[in-house]
Amino acid sequence: MDPHLVAFIDILGFGHEVKAAKDSEALARIHDKVIRIQQAFEKPSALGIPRAQSQLNRQYGKRVIALSDAVLIAIDFNCNAQNLLGDSDLVGWAVYKLIQAQYDCVLNHGIFLRGGVGVGPFFLENYVLVSPALVDAHELESRHADAPIIVLTKQTVDWIKKTAGPNSSVPNFENVFFRSLSKTCGDEPLFALDYLRVAMTDDEPGIVLEAHKQKVAAAYAATTNERVRDKYRALMRYHNETIDHLLNGELFRPYRFDLTLFTTPA
Repeated sequence: MDPHLVAFIDILGFGHEVKAAKDSEALARIHDKVIRIQQAFEKPSALGIPRAQSQLNRQYGKRVIALSDAVLIAIDFNCNAQNLLGDSDLVGWAVYKLIQAQYDCVLNHGIFLRGGVGVGPFFLENYVLVSPALVDAHELESRHADAPIIVLTKQTVDWIKKTAGPNSSVPNFENVFFRSLSKTCGDEPLFALDYLRVAMTDDEPGIVLEAHKQKVAAAYAATTNERVRDKYRALMRYHNETIDHLLNGELFRPYRFDLTLFTTPA
């Protein structure tokens, strides 16, 4: 019954991609995409060092479970790493690793993810999984992750902040890791993991923005489905808003999307 941080992540448009696969080469590309996501979220069997990764995951209270195109990540903070890092840095590490995996998939592989994150009990034994936190995470993903984003409620964000406390080695991480969304879940505000901002703290902003711009534009061009294109338009707006809010708008103007080039047909 200890609270776990639980994420449910899946691939944008995976079902359509599978249905459209007409030969073994197409299926191989889909298989490669699934493996890359499992690698990003540190699924031991997807990595070349499964035993070492399994030991590391256990030390940090982390479980990674693959279900077709979905990945479940559950972090139990009652683990060995808690004695080394304390609650503050362990919680910050757990959230950062989710964000890092998301931006790795987007920037390096052009793989766009939808997901939700919840907090609560997580029970898994003999292939029986019971978790209210997973139910919450899946509901956020299915109902509120319209664009390729990973969504959290304010209640989950507040729990993360309270559990981490004021002593994290990443000052004010709560202002870096999360961005508020305009939509709500009932009356509760919603947030998303701010993967682009975090990526720009890990690498040169120009490199990150150029890679993001290319990957989003390529994904937009690869489909003629306007409903799907709307999802990429949402990422374009997120991209431009990140530049406007965090960077010198004039200096980084070349990295912006010209949204007039991606308008919905009349």
